Amino acid sequence: LEDLVAQAPAGPEKEQARQVLVDANLQWARELDKDKKPDEALARYQKALAALDQANWRQRYPVVQEMGAILLREHDTRGLAAVYEPIAAEVDDPALKPQIDLFLGQLYAQWADDNFHAKKYWHAEQRYRKALQYLPPEQWELRVTVAKQLETIYNQDDETESVTKLYEELVPTLPAGDPRRQYALYLGRL
Repeated sequence: LEDLVAQAPAGPEKEQARQVLVDANLQWARELDKDKKPDEALARYQKALAALDQANWRQRYPVVQEMGAILLREHDTRGLAAVYEPIAAEVDDPALKPQIDLFLGQLYAQWADDNFHAKKYWHAEQRYRKALQYLPPEQWELRVTVAKQLETIYNQDDETESVTKLYEELVPTLPAGDPRRQYALYLGRL
């Protein structure tokens, strides 16, 4: 099918051939998923994704969601990040963007926790930082939890400057009132 798309003349015929390729790969992927062949299904989803218009995230997002369902079922954190991150950077829908960011923030926080408990502190630090990148300010409690984990890592290496910088970045994103005041006072003690 890929050859047919490549050989089709530019214009509507090429778009029709591309759509046939996408539909065939999606159908095949769904059948492979039903047959409990997740790796093969994901490979077909990747082919469908590659055939779609790369400039149009709205076309690609449903495929990403289907891939995400398989990756979630397979507990493939790395795979989930790999499929959602590229599209998260492109989504401009004000209702969908925060949902994807929250999902990625929670994903990275959990991944970092797993790394932390496995004593893979360098990986945990990187993933906690990614979690903070994605977690929206409304999720301030989770952001504080992530910051405290980062602080624990930094304190192991006596990185007071890193802890100070972390809270200098975090405090302004906290809600006014007690949470902000509490961590601003904490920052003053560092």
